[in-house]
Amino acid sequence: MRKSVTNPGTAKKVSSQNTMKKNQTRDANAVKKALTQDVKEIQVDFNVPNSQSYKVHSDGAVVCSIYLMWSDLAKNNNKFYLIQLLSKGSKLYEWVRYGRVGYTGQTTLKDTTLTEGVKQFHKTVNAKQKKGYTEIKMALGKPKDPSTATSAKAAEFEDSTLPKKV
Repeated sequence: MRKSVTNPGTAKKVSSQNTMKKNQTRDANAVKKALTQDVKEIQVDFNVPNSQSYKVHSDGAVVCSIYLMWSDLAKNNNKFYLIQLLSKGSKLYEWVRYGRVGYTGQTTLKDTTLTEGVKQFHKTVNAKQKKGYTEIKMALGKPKDPSTATSAKAAEFEDSTLPKKV
């Protein structure tokens, strides 16, 4: 009978390669999951009336929702422009909200067709970006109640006291 002899160095190398392949697969799956979650998690602007009954329209890789900002400190301008193509049942709507940052701003919600809506979405985005607006990635859901938020930093300083003067 012949015994198989394994070189310890070779066994470690093979084990290391298998671990590396598993890590690469896990990382690729995590990236894929993150990319698909981004599309699922695009929320309808909370200022849309009955926002829970709408969904942001996406056509594969293209999600029709963008938040643009433009600031000019010299002229005291700090503007935003939000445009979303929303679906409700079989109908499509174009939602636009714009104004000064910190305020609700002006809003419009109008019926549109798929072709016209996507065309208008891209036309408006391009026009605003030519003016100097920049895309900002942010959550558009309903803001959380700040009274329920907890902060580790706040808790850290909550019990602190200043040293007494001697």
